[in-house]
Amino acid sequence: MRSGEGREDSKKSDKAALELLAERGLHKEELDRIEALVRIAEGVGANDSPLDTETEQNRINRLKKLWGWFAQWASVARVQVKGRGHRIRLGLAQRRSRKGAAPAVEEVVEDDPVQPTD
Repeated sequence: MRSGEGREDSKKSDKAALELLAERGLHKEELDRIEALVRIAEGVGANDSPLDTETEQNRINRLKKLWGWFAQWASVARVQVKGRGHRIRLGLAQRRSRKGAAPAVEEVVEDDPVQPTD
C-alpha cells in the first residue's frame, strides 16, 4: 500500500489511509518496524536467527556435554537423595503403578553415556 505498486486505481484512498494511521501514531518508522516483525514471523527474516550462526556439529557437541553433566548429576543424586518422593520430584524416579496395572516401561535413550552398550 505504501509503495503504490499495482494499486494505481486506489492511490488516493491508500494515501488517506496512511495519513489516518499516522494520526493514530503509526508513522513510517513504526510501520517499518511492524513490517520487519511480520517478515520474521513469516520466516523471511529467519536468516538473522542466532541459531543460524552456530554450526550443527557445535550444537550437537554442546548437547552431548550437557547430557554428560546431567548423567553425572543424576547418578550422584540417586545415591544421595534417599527419599523416593524427593527422587520423584527431581525426575529421577516414577510413581509406582497400582496392582493390576501394566508395569511402567523404562525408556532407553540411544547414545546414552550412562547406559552400557554391547
